[in-house]
Amino acid sequence: MKKLLRTAFLTLVLISIIAGNCKKNKPTYKPPRDRKEQYATEKDSILNFLKTHTYTVDSRWHFILDTLTDPQTQTSLYDAAQVVQMQDPEVDDLTYDVYFIPFRTGTELNITTCDRIFAASRVMDFTGEVYFNTPELSAEWANVWTPVLSKLNIPGLRYVLTHFKSGTFTTNPDGTVTFDNFGAGVAFIPSGLLGNYGYSTAAGDNGKVLKAYSPVIVDFKILHVNLDIDNDNVPNIVEDLNGDGDPTNDNTDKETEDQNNFPNIPNYTDPDDDGDHLRTKDEDPNGDGDPTNDDTDGDGIPNYLDADTH
Repeated sequence: MKKLLRTAFLTLVLISIIAGNCKKNKPTYKPPRDRKEQYATEKDSILNFLKTHTYTVDSRWHFILDTLTDPQTQTSLYDAAQVVQMQDPEVDDLTYDVYFIPFRTGTELNITTCDRIFAASRVMDFTGEVYFNTPELSAEWANVWTPVLSKLNIPGLRYVLTHFKSGTFTTNPDGTVTFDNFGAGVAFIPSGLLGNYGYSTAAGDNGKVLKAYSPVIVDFKILHVNLDIDNDNVPNIVEDLNGDGDPTNDNTDKETEDQNNFPNIPNYTDPDDDGDHLRTKDEDPNGDGDPTNDDTDGDGIPNYLDADTH
């Protein structure tokens, strides 16, 4: 009997310890900081940073941060920078100033928010420590409207990238490609314009972790640009039918897609914009390679957007 009681007592003690540890180790949810308050704090620190630091670039257009020591001979980041404004993705009456510096603008194709770029980039904190690095040999494609560079979602670059152009490229005998004359620059992004707002993000380099609520420095090289993502002979910018700069909310055949339980595909990535089972590039009766100027029934809607004409 005593043995049974002792066993029962020990079992209860063990259960209590386990329950206590579970309660102790239970993760707690911490709501994100108020976005307006966070930016008010960051804005002052970003401005101070820009006014007290300078920079140089190396032979491959990498940004090198330095402290401003002689304002007579050095140019501050603030004096070198241009600025664009961008609305917060969640708070209507919160607008950010996004500072950027063009090292060179590029020589070839203009870039819009509807396009896709092929880019090399690095993401740093405000000490200049690199957390994410995508060199030219590992350059990646990214949509300008929702740019993901060096594994980090950086919507704050959206209106910065449109101030640059792509460059030239040469295919070498060994099959490699050499890029030149590309647009290159650096931008200083508030944490509210990062896709990981309020969260830490593990980087790919040496397991480094970018702290939550960290504004970042992003230097980039725009090696190439795709002006027609779905290859339908209609430029991405023309597929932005409502003209708001956002190509993701223009979908001519959405109703048809919904009726058939198909995924919604916006026009700029849809090779059949009107859903009539005829490719957009083939709705070109005059054969000039431009589907936008063909309107067989004269109703003011080009064939490629008009499901009842081909």
